[in-house]
Amino acid sequence: MLSAKLADTLSVKDFGAVGDGTTNDTAAIQAAINAANTSGKSVYLPAGIYRTTSQINVTKGIRITGDGASPYNPYMGTVGGGSWVLIDHPSFGFYVNQPPSGNFTSERIALTSFLPS
Repeated sequence: MLSAKLADTLSVKDFGAVGDGTTNDTAAIQAAINAANTSGKSVYLPAGIYRTTSQINVTKGIRITGDGASPYNPYMGTVGGGSWVLIDHPSFGFYVNQPPSGNFTSERIALTSFLPS
């Protein structure tokens, strides 16, 4: 049953995403989403911080999941564990450009426009 579930999921790491908070993972995330649009599979962001430098375009309904996200702790100046997307640009993080069929579901990921130094 687990292998069947994994067969329905595309990991952004398989498309070259690093998730270290420094590497630009925009192209890898977009490539995974494009492949999901074609295959009908879900996109999975393993635990990490995925930096994006331009908006991610979603063209039809897909599901994006992660490993949950522990909250930012302002007292410790740290981001918790889990799956984070760092939006390091002034545009939208994810842009759905074909509504209503373009809606997407995101589960267990967090979006942030800053990280503590």
